[in-house]
Amino acid sequence: MDFDGKRALNDISFQLREGEIIGVIGRSGAGKTVLMHLLRGVDEPPTAGTVTYHVSVCGGCGQV
Repeated sequence: MDFDGKRALNDISFQLREGEIIGVIGRSGAGKTVLMHLLRGVDEPPTAGTVTYHVSVCGGCGQV
């Protein structure tokens, strides 16, 4: 993902299972916010690659 003309994220891949919690750490400008925006689908689409969601329907869940 390019951000302000600089490559902020490159070759990122990970999986989370239901109920798992992760933390994202890094120096200022490392791409933490860009990653979160991509995962939430805000701002701009990726400049390369894809973002894939595997979502199951849960009638009793307030959020995904």
